[in-house]
Amino acid sequence: MKKLFFLLSLLFGYFNSTQAQHCYPANAFNELNVNNVNTRIYNFTDKWRDVNPSFSPPHYEVPKGSGKNALNAGTIWIGGYDDNGVLKTAAMTYRQNVGMDYFPGPIGNINGSLTFDTSNCTRYNKVWSFNKSDILDFLNNGNITNDMLTYPANGNTSVGEMQILSPFYDADNNGLYEPSKGDFPLMDVYNNLPLTTPQLYGDQCLYAICNDFAGTKTETRSLPLGIEIHQQSFAFSSPVAAINNTTFYLYRIINRSNFKYDSVFVGHWTDPKLGAYFDNYIGCNVPLNIGFCYNADNNDDDGTGTCYGLNPPAIGIKLLQGPRVGKDDGLDNNHNGITDEADERWGMSKFMNYWSDFTHFGSPEDSLEYYYYLSGYWKNGQRWSRDNIKGTNPGYPPTDYFYPGTTDPAYPGSDWTEFTAGNSPYFRLFVMTTGPFTLDAGQEETIIYAVIWSSSGVSNMASLDTLLKDAVTIQNFYNNNFNLNTTQPDSNAISVSIFPNPSKDFVQIEINQTSFNTHFKLELRDLCGKFIEQKDITNNRHRLNIHSLAKGVYTCSVYNNDGFKAVRKIIKL
Repeated sequence: MKKLFFLLSLLFGYFNSTQAQHCYPANAFNELNVNNVNTRIYNFTDKWRDVNPSFSPPHYEVPKGSGKNALNAGTIWIGGYDDNGVLKTAAMTYRQNVGMDYFPGPIGNINGSLTFDTSNCTRYNKVWSFNKSDILDFLNNGNITNDMLTYPANGNTSVGEMQILSPFYDADNNGLYEPSKGDFPLMDVYNNLPLTTPQLYGDQCLYAICNDFAGTKTETRSLPLGIEIHQQSFAFSSPVAAINNTTFYLYRIINRSNFKYDSVFVGHWTDPKLGAYFDNYIGCNVPLNIGFCYNADNNDDDGTGTCYGLNPPAIGIKLLQGPRVGKDDGLDNNHNGITDEADERWGMSKFMNYWSDFTHFGSPEDSLEYYYYLSGYWKNGQRWSRDNIKGTNPGYPPTDYFYPGTTDPAYPGSDWTEFTAGNSPYFRLFVMTTGPFTLDAGQEETIIYAVIWSSSGVSNMASLDTLLKDAVTIQNFYNNNFNLNTTQPDSNAISVSIFPNPSKDFVQIEINQTSFNTHFKLELRDLCGKFIEQKDITNNRHRLNIHSLAKGVYTCSVYNNDGFKAVRKIIKL
């Protein structure tokens, strides 16, 4: 009955989506290459490959310059039920037969009706690229890149788009993006923005906007959800190997429709190549919220010279931030050991793999089958099973996680890996899901992933161990505001006290440190990083006049001659 209901809604949806179509499938891309990874990113959540040739070669080169690729493709799946109980999904895989559910640009909402500006088909068929060095060059020298000039900061409100689409520094606070007046895409160039401040992240950030409304959805053939996705793909150049070998992906998912969606799942679909594609195993670690791929033996080689060879690496997709759970349910939904914490977010709630065929356990072919894979079922509606082999035997208890080792909380101490199952190594696909959650009309959720490449140089299994350790490093890096400088040597450390704080007129700054250095530099900026003033200080106490400052929060950085600093906030009343 559920399948029949879906087919009827699909028939209804076909005519509606055909009438609404405007855009051809998106195809713009750019390169993310600021650290040890060189990869290609498209403007419709697709990534890590070249989709233009008839054969789509992989494009996730790590180490950069090696000619070796660790990933072949990846994208986002979304599905949920609207107020009327109609299932709607958006997804894609390889774009076979131009299978595509995402289109360029934002969408509008006027009096409850979704709209689309057809000029967006061209304007937003683009991936903008920004480096922190670009922003600093603009601030210091006035030089501006074309991507900064064309940055999609403001929407077209006449067709119902959001006024502020993308984060930017607004020099005159008029809500309009005007680079000629000092506005620029907001990046944390001075390392003082809180993680919660809307901004473009990373030392390099690729930015694009897409939606599932502006064309005929030929992958799931579903009615449009009416979602708008603002995607950031970013990376940091770092002396820390775990960070330098990692790329990050942020998806801001906005429900622009008037529907409330329930039982919503978001999945990350991944085709991991890891050098040679035919000798791989996959698995997951539930507490770490990571799915991974590793070599089944200790030699990755297909005779082409583009594989990793002996002691191959491992690669993982880690969920850093899931959607909000939204209610107290007595469960530890993000696997951090805390039940019903404030603002609890979902961790990895499902992990599965399927075959590249059209059996009940193969490639999804319609909206319901995509949703089944997001929510724990095979294409025929059969629950995944804990048969400790391939999850297909209906005579066993249900499971949410394939190949979790001993980390599945539902089966403590029970070991299930591809090794214990005796599976033959080969080509693998996997889907990592977060949810379910509710997405109200106008509501948005931001989901963040990290792709971590790790090599031990010792063995395939040692690389997997290194990957899991690096996953902890990356989570801590994220939790610490993407801060590279988390520690300082005690011998040169400085501490700063500011009082009274808040204040209207003056604050007293007292500096303490273990060295004999008494020369300091004080730098004051607003929370967006705009420079206010700089002073040289020759003793450990300084009275700072803040009377002329506007009300708000400022950052005060104090540097000693050794280059170490302390950062404090000043609140001006």
